[in-house]
Amino acid sequence: MALYPRQYGVTGRSTVLLVFDTHRLDLTRGFTLTYHDTHFQLGTMRFLFKAADLNRLPALQF
Repeated sequence: MALYPRQYGVTGRSTVLLVFDTHRLDLTRGFTLTYHDTHFQLGTMRFLFKAADLNRLPALQF
């Protein structure tokens, strides 16, 4: 799941929140997120998430 809050340029950056279901996704090997943009004509971008970095992420507390 991803959340993209529209801030209409007031912050000078964009923020995206990614939420991973670790019961369905094995994070021990890391993964690559592929984003294909058609709105801003940025093309296809790939973001590598290494397992060591993912292990340092905080868990959501409900």
